[in-house]
Amino acid sequence: MTSATDDSTAAPEENDPGTVPTPLKGWRTETRPWMQEVRSSNKTRHFILSTIEIILIVAWTLFYARDYLDFSQNVSPWGREFGMAIQTNYIWSLLPFCGDCVFWNGSINGGSPAFAELHGAILHPLVVVSTLIWGGLNGAKAALIGAFAMAGIAQWWLARVMKLGLVARLWAGMMAVVGGHLAGKMEIGVFAVVISTAAAALVIAAGVNLALTGRRRSALLLGITLALAIVSGQGYMQIGLLLGVMPAFIVFFFDRDFHLRGIWREYALAAGIGLLLAGVFLVPMFHFWPNFAKDITTDFSGVQALGDSILNLVISDLNVYNKEVLGALPFPYLYITFIGWIPVLLAVLSLRLVPRRQSRLLLFFVIAIVLVYMLASAITLSWIGRISPEFAAAVRVPSLIAGLAVPLILGLAAWSVDLLLRKEWPITIFGPREASDNARPLSFSLSWIVVGILLLLSLRTAFTFSRDWLTTVEVDANSIQVVEAAESIVPAFTQWAELPVGEHYWAPIGLANGLKLTNVVRPWHWKDREFPNAQLKVTREQTDPDSAGYLGAIADMAILVNSDVHYAFVQTETDIIPCKALALGGHIDVTCSTNKPGKLIVQEHLWSGWKVERDGQPATMNPGPWLNAEAPAGTHQYHFRYRPWDVYLGLVFTIVGIALCIWIWFYHSETDPSSQEFFQEDSTEI
Repeated sequence: MTSATDDSTAAPEENDPGTVPTPLKGWRTETRPWMQEVRSSNKTRHFILSTIEIILIVAWTLFYARDYLDFSQNVSPWGREFGMAIQTNYIWSLLPFCGDCVFWNGSINGGSPAFAELHGAILHPLVVVSTLIWGGLNGAKAALIGAFAMAGIAQWWLARVMKLGLVARLWAGMMAVVGGHLAGKMEIGVFAVVISTAAAALVIAAGVNLALTGRRRSALLLGITLALAIVSGQGYMQIGLLLGVMPAFIVFFFDRDFHLRGIWREYALAAGIGLLLAGVFLVPMFHFWPNFAKDITTDFSGVQALGDSILNLVISDLNVYNKEVLGALPFPYLYITFIGWIPVLLAVLSLRLVPRRQSRLLLFFVIAIVLVYMLASAITLSWIGRISPEFAAAVRVPSLIAGLAVPLILGLAAWSVDLLLRKEWPITIFGPREASDNARPLSFSLSWIVVGILLLLSLRTAFTFSRDWLTTVEVDANSIQVVEAAESIVPAFTQWAELPVGEHYWAPIGLANGLKLTNVVRPWHWKDREFPNAQLKVTREQTDPDSAGYLGAIADMAILVNSDVHYAFVQTETDIIPCKALALGGHIDVTCSTNKPGKLIVQEHLWSGWKVERDGQPATMNPGPWLNAEAPAGTHQYHFRYRPWDVYLGLVFTIVGIALCIWIWFYHSETDPSSQEFFQEDSTEI
């Protein structure tokens, strides 16, 4: 904005190569060759520098999470629930063999729609790609490394869009990688929480980027990151984004006179794109929603008070986390968000250092941090519970949401680092004070020494604390032997198997060997449905070797078989006749030979989308909890196929979202002038 006394009609000086004229009303602008060269040179320089910085963050991640680079099938990341957390990943191992069979996850507890999954991050690209390349267990290790790198890049991106200097950007990115808000979740192995926390950090960076630029393409980036966060599993971080971070962006919707700015349209566009892109998950999930059942809480036991929750940022004593102190339960993963005193104090210092003209961005960070901690402390949920008790009760462990505050706090801390390094601190000079042609004095600012030491110390402190959670363990050889023995009992056709209940590490072993597992403990179950009966059972209970079905024992585990239980069978008026079945996800082929008509029953949950053919001709599916159809006498082949309309409709929405992104990016990227940037900051980099 120029004042009335400015000579706004004066032409820019031709001989000033460092000045890029601003287009003014009434001026005919033209792009001169030297301007194109400057812009091209700056873009190339920024691209090269950004690439180098990202490579450094990735290299730091590989060094930090190097234990996960052991791709032995007998080595698993530490965490009691890790095996449970990656159960749903294994469905992608079937994709090369049967294509759309992946729409149904038939490996656990009678099966369920694969894409309507609240616990796992089955549709996140990290999970899909890593599982396809390395399989279930090793793919999960690779996805964890990718999640740590994603969190670091998200933090770096946030600093980049805030126009912070090189030191602040790299430090923030590296701190995000080693923060306890990620590694602490591996205390119990909640794989999807790590991915969803990192995905949420990308949303924060993209949202601030849109606020500071107002560009249409920035809205697209926000929409894409929103979709990635939606499909990243668990639900806690998604609730944190919805009720904690996203409301804070409203501060950018109004100007200083509280007039609504056009930028709200860009955020609405981003939300719409995010919902469209996530359609392949959202449509099946909402369709299946009435069938979800999970444990709930009405008193939020184990939720810390707001002040105690904030203290976890600086508590590194494991004895505190393993005891019921400060209102916490003895489950460290619920509360660990450790980053240390230095980043926290730097974040507080930003309240004093940030210039007044940038107070709106500062206000966003403060509001978002407060809202996140109010959620984590169940304050907001208690209010919501008065309106929707079921929703509030379903958020059993809101303390996990506190991890979403760490990217915001690190953003403020990086801002302070940048402002401190820009200040004119005392200069130390070695050599003559007046430079000559042959001798120049060596000088440097004390800020680089003081701030540099603090930054290195903060990285070392967080690295040392968090590395303890990234250990690996060798899978028990006896467990592998038991699963291989169980698999060899009935190799010709599919059966349900039950492994020791509550021991989560069995799941990856069993699923990798192609077993269908029943009576598996999971965070949610199918409402009003029974688990299928197991023909094969492995138990640690003391078993009489002379009992029926006893096959033998390995170590302290007995292997039992119940010959009266079958995965697929024809039930006549007088008999139960077993059938041979081959089940791969949503593709189930059954062959039955009977001398009497009856009903074919397959112990796989019936849900809309299942179709059946008998001898190549469409047949009628009978109602009931299990897949079933009429079975005439004789030898017949049945082909059950899961063809869900909700997945196909969701795919249509996702494809429309992708097409819309391409169209806007290349053909409609202009932005409403009322949405243009209001935040201007010196772009000079350290």
